[in-house]
Amino acid sequence: MNEQLPRVRLTPMQHLFIEAYLVSKNITKAAIAAGCKERSAHAVGWKWFNKADIRAEIDRRMAALFDRYAITGDRIIRELALIGFGNIDDFVAVQADGSLAVDFGTATREQMASLKSIEIDEHTIDGAASGVRKIKISMSDKRQALMDLAKIARMLPPDRLEHTGPGGGPIGFDVNVKPEHKIDIESLDHDQREQLRAILLKAVGGQGKAIDVEPEEDE
Repeated sequence: MNEQLPRVRLTPMQHLFIEAYLVSKNITKAAIAAGCKERSAHAVGWKWFNKADIRAEIDRRMAALFDRYAITGDRIIRELALIGFGNIDDFVAVQADGSLAVDFGTATREQMASLKSIEIDEHTIDGAASGVRKIKISMSDKRQALMDLAKIARMLPPDRLEHTGPGGGPIGFDVNVKPEHKIDIESLDHDQREQLRAILLKAVGGQGKAIDVEPEEDE
């Protein structure tokens, strides 16, 4: 009999954080959902996410979920390929008058995976024995699927986040900051604090003590 691993001891807020993260895959949103204040959710969320016990529990839950639904890299790539290389010609037929009509007669299950939606509009006409049916099909986003495949295959350069000053120039820093020019962090919204954090990290070259521009939240 397999020995059961001991349950990880976490606070109620941390359990809520894990549950929310598994749904949104967003650390800040998960921290807010767990009860953290919005202004400190990013800092607290990352602090929790980097805890060994919490990361282990997230990994355990994700592994169980992937196993339950047989989610593998091979299946994901296969589905993306079916979307990316799908062709509208698989679902249309040329009529005698040269017009095109939707035809699923020869479409396979794999080909149908590239469809996003099928809309059927059927109505009758006065005096007619049968109704009129219009079928509208919509293909999934081929470009996005191909971009996702290219990223998986590492055909694209890594994303880079660059910060510039006014007019696209370099960011200037004045070491002689006057009191009236000091930044009031409490007055900044979340996006502004994130931009400030990135600028400060770039200024120190990512070295030294971690920079925290958000108030601390009780763990």
